[in-house]
Amino acid sequence: MEPACVERVTGRRFAGRSATLHGWTRTIASHGYPVIHPSPDDTVDGIVLDGLDTAALRALDAYEDEGQLYLRRKDTEHRNEYIVK
Repeated sequence: MEPACVERVTGRRFAGRSATLHGWTRTIASHGYPVIHPSPDDTVDGIVLDGLDTAALRALDAYEDEGQLYLRRKDTEHRNEYIVK
C-alpha cells in the first residue's frame, strides 16, 4: 500500500523500511489487486511499517477487508511484524 493511502486510511504517517519476504511470490489476482502466495523459491520485496498501533491496524484491516480478501499473520523473519497473505 502506498504511503499516501496508508495516511488517508489511518489519518497518520508511519516510518517504513524496505524488507524482503522469503518463500512467497506476488501475483495479480482476478480482482486486479496484488496478492502473495507461498512459493519456496521466490521472494517478495515490500515495506514494513513501524509503529502501527491497534487503531491503525484496525483501520487498515477494515480498508483491506481482512478475513475476506486477506489474512494477517505474524512474520517471524522480520521480528514478528505483520504480513498479509
